[in-house]
This record gives sequence, C-alpha cells and structure tokens, in this order.
Amino acid sequence: MIILKRTDPDQHIDRWYCLDITTDLFGQPCLYRAWGNRRTAYQHVRCDPFAAHPEAVSVAQKIIARRRQHGYEEIYHDQTIPAAGVEIERW
Repeated sequence: MIILKRTDPDQHIDRWYCLDITTDLFGQPCLYRAWGNRRTAYQHVRCDPFAAHPEAVSVAQKIIARRRQHGYEEIYHDQTIPAAGVEIERW
C-alpha cells in the first residue's frame, strides 16, 4: 500500500490518494484505489481487475509517477508496490 498526500494552504488543497494491490475472491489481482479531500466528505473508491500481477504493478507505478508530477508526496509505503525500475516478484 502507498498513501500520497498533497497540501497547498494558499489554494485550499488538502488531498490524499491511496493505492494497493490485492486479490479478489477468485484470486485475480486487483488495483484498489481510493482518493479524496481531507476537508470535506469528498472521496472515491475504485477497484480494477488485471489478468496478471505484473500488469497491475505497472499501472500502479504509472499512477504514482503521475500523482508525484502533480505535487503529491509519499507519507506511507509498505513496499507491496515496488518502485519503478525494480524487478517485480511473482506471486
């Protein structure tokens, strides 16, 4: 799991973004995403299934890179989603 946040008091921005790779009831890899605003009840959750674990990791790494381009900072990372360029372990 990785949790990212973006804060900018001048623009009243206080957002969070969470990604995790899990499996569904049938053992298929899923990319779980949740995001929202810490100042309001605004929040969303999405779970996308993938055919293979490396494909889910690749998409997660692209999303993380894009969030960082938009000013998000990492506040928690338990290494279930490896950093870009790191070889992916098979499940």
